[in-house]
Amino acid sequence: MAKSIEKYRRANDLSRVELAKKLKCAPSYIGHMERGIRKPDPETAIEWEKRTGIGRHIFRPDLWGEAA
Repeated sequence: MAKSIEKYRRANDLSRVELAKKLKCAPSYIGHMERGIRKPDPETAIEWEKRTGIGRHIFRPDLWGEAA
């Protein structure tokens, strides 16, 4: 998972703070996701996708693959 979220963030020229604002979460949570320490539950990933348009597979490739 870490590679997907970090790859997305860098490809879209977003800082952790900017991405956290979009997702309405703490910047530290973004860092934890990038390091593989935490991952959002499936419902949260789906909600983030609806709110931001960022595919749920970015947050949980372990559930939906790299390009679901």
